[in-house]
Amino acid sequence: MYTGSPPFLFSGTVELHFRANSESLNIVLNSAALSIDEDRIELSVHPDSPEPAEDPVLSEVEEDPEMEFYTLALEVTRGFFSFYILHVYILLLTPF
Repeated sequence: MYTGSPPFLFSGTVELHFRANSESLNIVLNSAALSIDEDRIELSVHPDSPEPAEDPVLSEVEEDPEMEFYTLALEVTRGFFSFYILHVYILLLTPF
């Protein structure tokens, strides 16, 4: 809902498109001022990825509230330079 002035509150799904620059079993997501529904985090291979693969499986989602990060652990290391889409459901974006 747009109110015309801060704070701007938001809830809904956000899509993050990114490329893996190195092989890793983890994705770290900055969650400053976000309330994230951990059960609604999904990771998929982008259709334009040069390295076709099946969608990655998240084995664990761990929040570090003090540092304001989520670590998403993958079951299998994903390829170098593959493209991915991370779907995250934001319960509420709160003002800083």
